[in-house]
Amino acid sequence: ESTINAMNEELPRIQEQVYYGHIDSHTDVLEKLLSENGYVRYNPR
Repeated sequence: ESTINAMNEELPRIQEQVYYGHIDSHTDVLEKLLSENGYVRYNPR
């Protein structure tokens, strides 16, 4: 449930970035959101 709540909180931000063309079908959304906030992945690929 907490995961779904977190996703719902980020959804408007993601939709806004899609609208303005900052995110498209080739964008790694997780990487983009983490990099904007200065976070790095805990489990790098």
